[in-house]
Amino acid sequence: MQHTSWLDKLNGNEFGRVWAWGNNLDQLGDYVKASPCEMSDIPQSRPEPVLIAEATRRGAEFRFYTEFVSLVHDDLGVSVTLRSRETHEEKSKLVLNTEAPSWSAVGNFRMAHRWDEFVVSMHPASKDSTTFSPSRAELLERLHQMIGDATVPVEILSHFTWTINDQVAETWQQGRVLCIGDATHRHPPINGLGSNTCISDALNLAWKLAYVLQGCASPSLLDSLTPERKPVGDGVVRRVNEGMEAHRRLWDILGTTKASCEEAELLLRQHSAQGRMKRQELKRALEATEDEVQALGIQMNHVYLGIPGAVCLVEPGDARPDFSSINTLCRQLITTFPGYHVPHIYGKGNFTLLTGIGGKPWREAVNAVLRERGDVINIHSIGIRCDYIDCYGDWGSLREVDDDGAILVRPDHSVAWRSIKASPKAEEKLFDAFKRLLGK
Repeated sequence: MQHTSWLDKLNGNEFGRVWAWGNNLDQLGDYVKASPCEMSDIPQSRPEPVLIAEATRRGAEFRFYTEFVSLVHDDLGVSVTLRSRETHEEKSKLVLNTEAPSWSAVGNFRMAHRWDEFVVSMHPASKDSTTFSPSRAELLERLHQMIGDATVPVEILSHFTWTINDQVAETWQQGRVLCIGDATHRHPPINGLGSNTCISDALNLAWKLAYVLQGCASPSLLDSLTPERKPVGDGVVRRVNEGMEAHRRLWDILGTTKASCEEAELLLRQHSAQGRMKRQELKRALEATEDEVQALGIQMNHVYLGIPGAVCLVEPGDARPDFSSINTLCRQLITTFPGYHVPHIYGKGNFTLLTGIGGKPWREAVNAVLRERGDVINIHSIGIRCDYIDCYGDWGSLREVDDDGAILVRPDHSVAWRSIKASPKAEEKLFDAFKRLLGK
């Protein structure tokens, strides 16, 4: 998706547009450098069946149409009471709808599949949604209004009501119960941070659960879930609702009723002081939405440093980089300092130790860890005649450690620990780091 555009209807007049999702020429290089993967706008309906199929193949069980009723902790674990809703029906002789829905002029089309499938949002004229229950025919009529052509054939695949949320759980864990995803952070679908944040929640928790269940870590490792992920949830929900307010300001300028829309368009076309002021307001409002569609920083900067209980260690004398001059919402923080995110480190579910020329002591230390702890760590050397060559010299410019230094990356791609130089006590240092990180 290259642009976000604002129009009076889908086949009508355009008021303006902004570059979206990394396509702004001033920031295109940042997105290219951040990841070898292209930015993709994929609605949840597309990847979810793929994820469910793969998880099922690996032994996971999904229970749709199931209501969580209660849970009880005991010495053996947690007993959960669930209620199936698959066969539950309620019948009524009459459904009463006293009036036709009153629509706001605001709506949104998002392409789900090129040119033939869209996700559409519609907004009621009133914030009171308790009496707002449009029929399928009324939805179809509204769709044709938004398209601008009543002859376009439309098939409604599904529809539902959702509310704008601004919620983050205070704690994500109680005893043996751990919560992630939409159970802990609820917000509007701005910035594309919903499913992405849920997946990063799962990545943060999955490796910790695996290590605890396999006996590689103390159960206390799980206590890091709230300290690490709640600040991320707080930041995401705050940013998304700020983005929602930016949209509301734009809607106010363009109008939310038929009369206010006509008045706004007339003023925008006027060659007058008032018209010029209106156009400037529109320009500023459009620019304010760029924090939604060019927000590389909030997508990538999951920082766990300085949080009590976070799973990262800083060596004495190692200095934290100064990012005070960087817009952390829009720019990625690139560093190997513990607690920061290193993208696209493929460690096969294990810790990964990165070193370079002169890193032989670290390789010997890793072999010792493997002998005692089992398959919990991989090692890769980067440099001439190493496991990987730094062809363009980018890694050498960004790694912040010497050729013989070491960077320990967690399975969820966050830096756990680093050593600027090689050490004659490399084995001792690595064992100590693992003991402190994993609690055993």
